[in-house]
Amino acid sequence: MALLLATASSPAQNVGEHWVDGLRGRDVPGAGTRSDPWRTITYAVARIPAVTDAAQWRSLFVEGGQVYAPATNGETLPIRPAYNLWIEGRPAGNQLPVIRATAGATALRYDPTVVYSRNQSTLRSLVFEGGDYGIAMGQSNDNRHRPRIEDCVFRGQSLACVRIDDAGPARGIDPRFFRCTFATARYGMEISAANPGAVVFPDVEECTFRELREYAIRLDDVSTGGNVGATFRGNQVVACTNGIWVNSHTQPTATQIRILDSSFQDVPDYAVVVVVNGPAAAAAHIERTAFLRCETGVTLAGNPTGGRCDLTLAESVAYACTSVGLRVELRGRGTCSVTTRDNLFERCAGAGASFDIATTDVAFRLHSLRDRFLRNRSGLLLARCREPDAVRIESAMICGQTSAGIQSLWPFTARSLTLADNGYGVAVLLQGNAATLDHCVFAGNAMNVLGAPAITWSCFQGSSFAGTGNLNQTDPLLVRPLYKLAANSPCIDRGNLSLPLPATDYEGDPRASVGRRGGTRLPDIGADEYVVSGSARRYGTPGFGAFNFFPRIGSPNHEVVVGRPLTIALSGAILPVSGVPAQHAFLTVGTRDDSGPLPFDLSVIDAPGSLLWNEFHTVVGFLPVTSLGTATMVVAIPDSPLLVGQSLAWQWFASHPASAARAQVASDALRVTIGQ
Repeated sequence: MALLLATASSPAQNVGEHWVDGLRGRDVPGAGTRSDPWRTITYAVARIPAVTDAAQWRSLFVEGGQVYAPATNGETLPIRPAYNLWIEGRPAGNQLPVIRATAGATALRYDPTVVYSRNQSTLRSLVFEGGDYGIAMGQSNDNRHRPRIEDCVFRGQSLACVRIDDAGPARGIDPRFFRCTFATARYGMEISAANPGAVVFPDVEECTFRELREYAIRLDDVSTGGNVGATFRGNQVVACTNGIWVNSHTQPTATQIRILDSSFQDVPDYAVVVVVNGPAAAAAHIERTAFLRCETGVTLAGNPTGGRCDLTLAESVAYACTSVGLRVELRGRGTCSVTTRDNLFERCAGAGASFDIATTDVAFRLHSLRDRFLRNRSGLLLARCREPDAVRIESAMICGQTSAGIQSLWPFTARSLTLADNGYGVAVLLQGNAATLDHCVFAGNAMNVLGAPAITWSCFQGSSFAGTGNLNQTDPLLVRPLYKLAANSPCIDRGNLSLPLPATDYEGDPRASVGRRGGTRLPDIGADEYVVSGSARRYGTPGFGAFNFFPRIGSPNHEVVVGRPLTIALSGAILPVSGVPAQHAFLTVGTRDDSGPLPFDLSVIDAPGSLLWNEFHTVVGFLPVTSLGTATMVVAIPDSPLLVGQSLAWQWFASHPASAARAQVASDALRVTIGQ
């Protein structure tokens, strides 16, 4: 399958195949064939005729099941790849060739005098073991280094598995890593950008970083006027001391990081850190990523000296963090914008999210939309912001915190929240209690409100609060554990259309929906908008497999009512380059999405990167997958009034078509609320 994918994206013509075998080969002119291979990789690279046509390449196959090193086959290190030469390991049984470097050495170094255009130098199916570095590139040159490295294993390096360094006048260092494993070294990748106008932007996809002593990836940007960062997609970081650390120093112009469809598990310190210490335009975009049992999920920190920094965290989960799920701590001056949407922060020992802007010289903006904060010590901790309308929290579920749902030392605006079963619903402690809340549900809290913010059009169970449109001493009739409104909740249709409410509720249902049979579209109070005709909305993060295999769940149903069929669809269960679909898929259902240890990591059942999002009561159906990577299940909803207002959670599992073990990859989940 790897060969199939590589061929689909490779240059047009292979003009020669050459062979190395460290046990039976011989380094003499005229060798290098399959029947008469060379002995060392270094000799082979020097003897293979050069290829300068970008539409052609040559292949060097390295026999597996043996070690290539000075002490074994007389290998000379570092190996220096040539332009338009693909070096590929050939497994012996299931054992790849091992290139072993001694202490202080580098196994493979890209020549600083050679241009390596994208995909014109490819390494595949090799093991790099020991030494200071497995691979080094950049290093004081003025040429592009853009190799492709896939299905390789790096382990046991004393410094870094891969070193990327543009300390000289380098331009265009943007290698591509696919399906590689980085393990038991100090760093998985150590990336440094120091020269003016640096372009350093590796792509890292479908890789595993495991048991690295300091960082999975450390990127230091001390360049001026450059474009520095990384794209990180479909990767796993497991049991590393730290995950990804991006340090934008005092000189850079732009530092960027994109993290998509990935997971960080059992990281005892920071999973993702972006440090801003200059006038850079730093940006981090993190989407559909899981942070499980990390100390801190995402951190944005530093002492900027002007400019701006932006962080987007979307459709992600921070579960059981030993500190906080999201931390923002800024000093200095400049402009900072943080957007969070559709995230889950659950069971964090500190807070779901914490914001501390310790100077009024930082113009800070926070917009939290449709986030869920469940069973943390605190939901949101808000410290300093300089402007009253700088913080907006909308359509959030903030439930089950042992301390405060929201604790603030600074002004904020909150609309359409459900604050239930917390120690405090809202605690506003300083700045003249300058907070504004409306359309909020307070239920089951030990104390609903501490301080005297302005609250209107809200519901208070067990207490009263003066304000226009408030429902005092009123039970909102929440359906636990999901905290949705029951069909007979007094909060239905009690909102005020004249206020600038968020467009949707926490699930994505329109904020002003019909909540009563024969009624009109009016907003409800709380994070949930009760829809009389039911709804089907996605939540959670999708699983990921190798080769960009990302199954997704969905439904075309605009209404889900008793007595009518419900269609649940699978999409994306296909390898995008080769077009090979999954062979089959099965659909599961549970009654809740937050019981016990959920979400549950499914690596233990050969589904790395997938999470279980429902209680998995039963398998509803087992279906073939179409040539387009789709499947459809039609489920009959019984015609029973007892089901009205109840919710079910659904999830697909698709067989990965490139896995010999037929490992399952889970989709994200679908929460279906049944209407009438």
